Amino acid sequence: MDNEAVCSIVERFLASKTLEIGVEVSLAGEITEHPFGWGFYYQSKSYLEHGNFEDRLVGQGANVILNDGRILEGGSLQPTAEAVLDYYGIA
Repeated sequence: MDNEAVCSIVERFLASKTLEIGVEVSLAGEITEHPFGWGFYYQSKSYLEHGNFEDRLVGQGANVILNDGRILEGGSLQPTAEAVLDYYGIA
């Protein structure tokens, strides 16, 4: 999968998450490449733009896009892509 495809997957995920939780979210940091796929994080757009603590989302962790395109979502107990893989039994 090339970078354009990965970015497209992340954009669709963020749009879906925005609809799901009713708060606009944005990519927080870089999309990182790993042997198993890619890792990324998101946060509320308002928090990223203004830094107001009350706008911050809590409870989410790392998110992983596997090489086959599946997305695995982590929670606060999965702060890294590797922890997400372990949680889902993919190690």
